[in-house]
Amino acid sequence: MTEFLNKQEKDVILVVDDTKLNIDLLMDILGESYDIRVATDGESALEMTAEDPPDLILLDIMMPGIDGYQVCKQLKVLKRTREIPVIFLTALGELSYESKGLAMGAVDYITKPFNPEIVKLRVENTLKLIRTNAALRKQNDILLENERLRNEVESIARHDLKTPLNALITIPELLLLEDNIAPSHREMLKMISMAEFRVMDIINSSIDLYKMEKRNIVCARLPLIWSKFLDKSKAKFFTLWEKKILHLR
Repeated sequence: MTEFLNKQEKDVILVVDDTKLNIDLLMDILGESYDIRVATDGESALEMTAEDPPDLILLDIMMPGIDGYQVCKQLKVLKRTREIPVIFLTALGELSYESKGLAMGAVDYITKPFNPEIVKLRVENTLKLIRTNAALRKQNDILLENERLRNEVESIARHDLKTPLNALITIPELLLLEDNIAPSHREMLKMISMAEFRVMDIINSSIDLYKMEKRNIVCARLPLIWSKFLDKSKAKFFTLWEKKILHLR
């Protein structure tokens, strides 16, 4: 069971080459570390990739039927396969062939006869890069989702919370207009009113912070009414003052 799990966790490499010697050599070089699959022509490579996309393709250029360039071109057209990294591994060593392969979307170009260590390192580096890019894309998706949630929270704070809170704020104010309210009850109503205003301030501050981050807030100078400021402070620290028997004058 352990061997099966380990095998499943290996990166899958599709080797596309019509020469058995090259296939055997690549199996010896990479077979211990990766799950190696083999296609001996371009048509088979496209079919295998469409059915079960590998993590990496080592692609020969000179093959009967569809050559490596055509295979790479078709892979880069299809949404399901366009992100699969392709390394050309061929005897065509001229610079023009390498430039053509890279221009078609290949991530690397290795010429035959190849050095086993070079093949190992380039395959390993390519797969590391792919995993890093995948992790960055995932992180970016998380950031986008967080931004979407923040927009929803801002919308809830602005509409779903402020509207009912405005209604609640008016109730203590209306009751305070009554003449038959006991002094102790009147003080409690003031505390409730101040607490509700405090909640409204928190909501407004949250909305302002959101606007600041979006760079679309307009600041304006307003007069400060000290009596209201002190009333809010009293409401905020009322419980603490009561415990310490403090009074505000």
